Amino acid sequence: MSLTLREAASIDTGYAYGGAADAIGGVATLVLAICGLAGINPPLMAVIATIVFGAALLIHSASLRAHYSQASLPTGRTEGFSGDGGGAFSGIFLAGAAGVVLGVLALLGVESAVLAPAAAIAYGAALMLGAATTRRLRALRHVMTGAAGDMAWGSANIQALGGLAAIVLGVLAVLGNNVNDLLLDLIALLTLAVAIILTGSTFNAAMMGAARSWTRL
Repeated sequence: MSLTLREAASIDTGYAYGGAADAIGGVATLVLAICGLAGINPPLMAVIATIVFGAALLIHSASLRAHYSQASLPTGRTEGFSGDGGGAFSGIFLAGAAGVVLGVLALLGVESAVLAPAAAIAYGAALMLGAATTRRLRALRHVMTGAAGDMAWGSANIQALGGLAAIVLGVLAVLGNNVNDLLLDLIALLTLAVAIILTGSTFNAAMMGAARSWTRL
């Protein structure tokens, strides 16, 4: 039986809001990181950007879970796909929550030079988990509709590369003990922000296209 027009509109609206929330958090992180790199109170900008990105990651986790749940609804076929995306949603959510806590502690002056880069490392790992989940969603979309999902695949690759770059920069910042540590942390945050902005828009566009296909099932 076909989904109603109201249900289809609800899917599109939900995806649009999820993508918009991701983008807003990413843009805010991007602006803060750029301000820090421009010399506007870099330590404070880095810490605030860390907290903002953590919040964006929490929203990103919820958005991915919604995509995954919706992808399983039209036919109920979920063979080969665990109900929670292989635990990735929980991992992304925990990484976002941990990053927010680390950012708040850094804002309060507790080892900010270590905690902020540590949060960037957690965020990078979360994006890599998100990339794996995006690939699973692409495969599920192919099972349901036969569509290849090239946009979602490209989004996963960008997200994985951005996460890996953030991990490397964060590790260098934590292990280092020089004036460049803050610079590395800001660049890591900048990379994370760009990755979530790009992947949020392309992935949501791809999944909205899939949702419209599912309404015809």
